[in-house]
Amino acid sequence: MFDIVEKRLAEALKGIDVEVEAIGEEPIDLSSRELLQMAWDRAEQEVDELRTELRLIQQRHREAERTLIARINQRKRLQQQILERAGESARVA
Repeated sequence: MFDIVEKRLAEALKGIDVEVEAIGEEPIDLSSRELLQMAWDRAEQEVDELRTELRLIQQRHREAERTLIARINQRKRLQQQILERAGESARVA
């Protein structure tokens, strides 16, 4: 159980960059609370990035849907024109 938690914590902390200037020559001594906070912040950042990606995908989907609806309507207008011309041809004949 703890192995899984530690692995997930390590994965969450992978993306966290610690600036060398801020560390100086002193060793890093972070409490478990600080590590958990860093992991939380990283996970929150990833959630924000995923939400942004989702919004972009949804926007592209809406644009594609509008394009397809426009094409469908164009074909329906063409069908209507064909029917109207067929009716005119029948009256002329």
